[in-house]
Amino acid sequence: MAHTHLHVLSALCVAVGTRAEDYLKVASLTLPWAKQLPLPDGVAPGDLAAVADACAAAAACDAYDSHGVMYACEGRCTCETSGATCPEATDGVDLFVKPVGTPPLEWAEEVRAANALHSTYPASQPRCFNAAVANGYLGTTVGWDAMYVQGLFNGACGTIRKARLPSFLLITIPSAEAVASKLDLQAATHTTKWALPGGAVVYQTLLANRAHRHCYQMEFWSTADVVVPLHQDLDFNASGARPGNGCSGGFTDDFEFTLRGQAGRTVVMGRTKIPFDDGRRFNVTLVQSAIPVQLSLHPGRRVSIATCMATDVDGDALSAAQDGYDAVTADPTGAAAAHEAAWAALWEAGVEVAVANGTGGNETAEMMLNGMGLGFNTSFQLQAKVNASLYNVYSTVRDDWHAGASPGGIQSGSYQGAVFFDMEMYLLQSMLLLQPELALSMLKYREASLPTARKIAALFGYRGAMFPWTAAYQGSAFGCCSGHGTLENCLEQHNTPATGVQAWQYYLATGDVAYLNTTGWALLEGIAQWVDSRVRRGPDGATTVPGMLPVDEWCVDSGCGCESGVENDAWTNAAMRVALQGHEGAAAVLGRPPVPRNASSIPVLFDTEQGRHIQFNSTTCPDGVGGQHYTGQHTVCPEDVLYLAYPLRDYMNVSAEVAAADVNFFEPRTCRFNAGMTTPIHTIVMTDLLAAEAAGPEITVARRDAVFYRALHAVQYGPFHTFNEVDTHKNIEGHGSFNNAHFLTGNGGFLQNFVYGFSGLRVTLAGLKISAPLPPATLRAVTLRRLAFHGMAFRVVYTLHNTTLTLLSPSAAACVRDSAGSGQAVAAGAPLALVTRQYRFPGMLTAGAC
Repeated sequence: MAHTHLHVLSALCVAVGTRAEDYLKVASLTLPWAKQLPLPDGVAPGDLAAVADACAAAAACDAYDSHGVMYACEGRCTCETSGATCPEATDGVDLFVKPVGTPPLEWAEEVRAANALHSTYPASQPRCFNAAVANGYLGTTVGWDAMYVQGLFNGACGTIRKARLPSFLLITIPSAEAVASKLDLQAATHTTKWALPGGAVVYQTLLANRAHRHCYQMEFWSTADVVVPLHQDLDFNASGARPGNGCSGGFTDDFEFTLRGQAGRTVVMGRTKIPFDDGRRFNVTLVQSAIPVQLSLHPGRRVSIATCMATDVDGDALSAAQDGYDAVTADPTGAAAAHEAAWAALWEAGVEVAVANGTGGNETAEMMLNGMGLGFNTSFQLQAKVNASLYNVYSTVRDDWHAGASPGGIQSGSYQGAVFFDMEMYLLQSMLLLQPELALSMLKYREASLPTARKIAALFGYRGAMFPWTAAYQGSAFGCCSGHGTLENCLEQHNTPATGVQAWQYYLATGDVAYLNTTGWALLEGIAQWVDSRVRRGPDGATTVPGMLPVDEWCVDSGCGCESGVENDAWTNAAMRVALQGHEGAAAVLGRPPVPRNASSIPVLFDTEQGRHIQFNSTTCPDGVGGQHYTGQHTVCPEDVLYLAYPLRDYMNVSAEVAAADVNFFEPRTCRFNAGMTTPIHTIVMTDLLAAEAAGPEITVARRDAVFYRALHAVQYGPFHTFNEVDTHKNIEGHGSFNNAHFLTGNGGFLQNFVYGFSGLRVTLAGLKISAPLPPATLRAVTLRRLAFHGMAFRVVYTLHNTTLTLLSPSAAACVRDSAGSGQAVAAGAPLALVTRQYRFPGMLTAGAC
């Protein structure tokens, strides 16, 4: 049964593993290039595992589909040919295709340990899902013709976009063939393997230095004494004419450049063309080692090229770029070592998964997806997906640069670099216990945005601070926010209370009073003022929050009036409540007076007959029902009511019965293709209910697992496990509106399954709540290597049978109290096991002695 397949996505052909169980989902297809092959005797089309084995055993078979049909490609669909001949997607069928290559031997151990990802066709494969190389300040996607600085934009509201710099990193060896590439997740380096005529090999490594944030380093080394030519593909005067690769879109005419040479280096100075809202035009400086016409390489020696850039967003651009360049070129080896050390510190916090009955990746666990038996080696594949998600989030945020985090990360132009509420709900939430310093950096971006947020609130006639739906430099709005509403013009206001929720949660998770007295108070006070001024009284005297577009953007054009705003959106109103709780809690801790409240309460609509929450109310859709809402293309998308059950349940006191009713009503009415955002919420809420044995008959472990497994397959593409927002194929390759490869929101949501969902961990007012763990049966154990809570570091290992806590901070003390109030001390280095069928869950972890 030893065979390998490819994950094929239209023009994308990439290897995903080394055995039969590594099959992954492909969106759908037509096969004009292929002919059907007969199934062997005894193999039924419905038995996909048997079909997979039969295809692997048949030399003529190149692919099989989810209907159990085997195909031969007739010479036009292998990855050695043009990507355009790979299968094109339509609707309804999933395809699984054999790969042709495995990792080079020297990389095999890293790949099998899930510490590295690889591609054996870096030169010919489409680049939409190539590896990201970023450090929280700089970012690019390998092979793309654009590079970016986090927080650097061109234009004013209405025309603003993430400023694209032409990539100075497209340096190749024309006389060699690129035969493989590797993304080392642990060291955060990307390596291309070049094969020279005669058998010599040259390796080319690229890193965005974590210790020297302004600099990339590129290194070349070889297995023999060779002289190779270099070619830099660069045209920094291009004015939008360069088409790029269909994914990065080329680079736009964002800068005016001047070029000047210095001894041994090139200096490029640019200035954004379109003034910012306040009239500013941003300057950027790039300093790069002079690119030689050819390199003389010798075994054991490395040749380094530095590319450093800075903008005046963070000071003197020329000085910062020059200083970074001087530091890195003075000691390239030391600079690279500092980069690896910085990443090693990040990787102290991580998630490890072990598969039930898995031994070194040689056995498999069957995963069920949409009723299809799709097995894969989860020890290898699942850990790779987890590590890739951690890598992408860690690459996007740093603790000394507070420019926010866009769903597209730094490495791409996706979403034009806009910051959405995704940052708070998916990225910040995922880092709250793993990397609180990174969570704080995201909150500091919102703090720096407060002056702009106050101006926006005033335009609408509100007090306090209102953050725009899509935000750029220091919180400036993409859509201008003139005070008149509309979808792009600040009618979506759900991220303001989301910031309030996370500003309070960060304090609850860290106990950091200094933070609460500065960043926390500034955010919570401004948001509390806005919330209080946002609430209105209706003709009957009842409070209401009108004119709000829900997170559920698909209600637009449904007949419910969402495009001009509905009343009392469930998520927004609930988050407003929690933000006010946080403000009043902060006032009590700090001894400050809270914002006077004119509104006694904020309504969260409830259907007493059905025992569930109501999504919103409008004239044409009372209780959210009416028009086309909840039908066809107007299902809930991406999410709304179920945010009340996670992450707000403990703050809102949502009962298990109500949470279950919300799941049973809304989960079937939620869009399926946005699995990166929806499935983590659904998985975590279902797990919470199942672990407490309060789910009811309709919510089963099998149903929960099917939702989770969908997230594993539906929206992760390519050899580097890149998330896309949707799994509707036509939108992925640029033929629709979601050409947004590198969807960091999906990474953050995926990680939350392990940190909060299966573990049962929750940050609450009383401490860190520990509910009974309930991972899928296919997982033998999950280890959260290092979590931070109230200044303590600890390790959590959970299985279906117990949760084990180990305090890692030598001088700290902690206590876990069970649901009856009985406490157990957690001592440094002494594991404490909470046995699922014996311990009185939930437990509550607090700092200090019992």
